[in-house]
Amino acid sequence: AKGVISDAISNKMKNNSSTVASVEKKNNDAAIAGIERRQDSLDAAHKKQQHSLENEHNREQKLLDKRWDKREKALERERELNKKKYDDEIDYINRTLEAQNRQTDMTIALRQGDLDQVAKLQAEGDAGSMVDALGNARDNSDKTYQARQDKLKEQRKAAEDNLKAIQDAEQRGMEARQAREKQALQNKLKALQAE
Repeated sequence: AKGVISDAISNKMKNNSSTVASVEKKNNDAAIAGIERRQDSLDAAHKKQQHSLENEHNREQKLLDKRWDKREKALERERELNKKKYDDEIDYINRTLEAQNRQTDMTIALRQGDLDQVAKLQAEGDAGSMVDALGNARDNSDKTYQARQDKLKEQRKAAEDNLKAIQDAEQRGMEARQAREKQALQNKLKALQAE
């Protein structure tokens, strides 16, 4: 009878230990499944963050492009207005020259002397000097415009480089954080699997 009792106790202990092992395995499997779900959830969140960051960068780039386009268009309008102003001045001088020539021709007709020819030449010379001066001013304006345009392009390049550096830093930071989170989950998973 002692042998039957000890066999019954031994069987009972085996059943209890297999039940405990079974419960531990179920708990361990549930923990592993939970970590895997958490990993999947983190991966999805990381992808969403990546997409959001890319969208933010695209929006910033578009805003930057719009601002620079506005500046370039304003500069171009300013250049066109200056050019028109100088062209108008040149036209005015040409009209003045024609008027002076007409006056000189009238003087020649009235006096019929060589001094009249001198006056006409003097007027043409004065007008030519004014036209030359305005032409030079227009050329200087074009050079100033080009210098401002070059400076604007340099500023735009610097702003784009700064934006790219910020975007790269944000990207590296997000990737490093994601790698740390993923490593922490893998470490938990390994610890649970080792149990």
